[in-house]
Amino acid sequence: MQTLLVLVEQHFYTDGKQYWTDVQCDSRFWERYLNIFEKVIVCARVSNVAQLENKAGLRLSSRENVSFVALPEFRGPKGMLKYSGKIRKTVYEAAKKADKIIFRAPSPILLVAYKSIVKSGKPFAIELAANPETMYSKASVNHPLQPFIQHVNVSKVKKMCMEANGVSYVTSRVLQQLYPCRHIVEPDNKSYFSGSYSTVSLTDEDYFFEEKSYSSANEFANKDFNFLHVGSMTGMRKGQPVFLETVAKLREKGYKIKASLCGDGKNRGDFEQQAQDLGLKNCVTFTGMLNAEEIRNKYRQSDILLLPTNGEGLPRAVIEAMSNGVLCFSSRVDGTVELLEDDCIASSNTADEYVKLIEKFLQNAQSFEDMRKKQFEISKKYESSILTASRNEFYSKLRNCVS
Repeated sequence: MQTLLVLVEQHFYTDGKQYWTDVQCDSRFWERYLNIFEKVIVCARVSNVAQLENKAGLRLSSRENVSFVALPEFRGPKGMLKYSGKIRKTVYEAAKKADKIIFRAPSPILLVAYKSIVKSGKPFAIELAANPETMYSKASVNHPLQPFIQHVNVSKVKKMCMEANGVSYVTSRVLQQLYPCRHIVEPDNKSYFSGSYSTVSLTDEDYFFEEKSYSSANEFANKDFNFLHVGSMTGMRKGQPVFLETVAKLREKGYKIKASLCGDGKNRGDFEQQAQDLGLKNCVTFTGMLNAEEIRNKYRQSDILLLPTNGEGLPRAVIEAMSNGVLCFSSRVDGTVELLEDDCIASSNTADEYVKLIEKFLQNAQSFEDMRKKQFEISKKYESSILTASRNEFYSKLRNCVS
């Protein structure tokens, strides 16, 4: 019997018995690890659910054979430094209870906890889910210490990738080139291993494609187009301001567009104010956090997903949207180039650039439908059974790894 310690970036909430989260790590998420390991210990930031004003959208994360070790709840560099000693101690003590360790990077927790992981002497692996260079870029992070934060995170991730027993990447090639691991550098060295799989989880019920036909070009041009954005509203990384500006410019050109932004965070009020300033109050909806069924329905009510992201690994929202027949546009950053054709990727992450890209498809129903079908087919590469096989192979190598 083996126990896996998993360090994750997500924030959790507890009533002292059960644990919830407002993002992807619900109770089903831990199945990927439980397929190979008998027990999982989750180490993450935890706060009391009673302190949360809006509990809508929370997802139960607790399940059998999964336990939680609470780190102090903090946000930002000041909080990280304030609790650095407690974080190190907590991670080190948790590592004693595990046989193997896996952590998702990049993460501010790892900036202070990494030495505790190495000190434990336990074999460990990294799941590299994003590019810290773009995740902490000036466009993504508004903080006086942004250059320092970016430099430290990039340097730390490069170092960790070379020291870990194994590294898995959400991309098939992009992050591998930027953050090579020991296995990539020394492919004949059997002591190290690597893998590639997305964090997304798509089952048969997540796939949906509705064939659409139009009697004339005029019918297509005069339809109501539903635009969608999905992403955290903490910080500017997901590009909500560019999304709103693009919608406004397209409406000025006469296109009938309604838009929804799904997600929540400290900057939501800023985005709502921008929508009002742009005259979009009556055609833009801020949905807040949605559960899995609600977000699936939202995809299926939408025509276009626009994600003007400033930093990613491999954007889950794009894959999920494509699997529901939504035409997707995004920026030329990180793993998006592995998902989208050049016709759907902006060379510069600006509203004017997206208007040019999108307008070509709004004026041609055939091009619109052809690209929708092409993207839907690409999404099938990320079906759960395919990714599960890749994950099982990677986790099995970690389980069998000897320190």
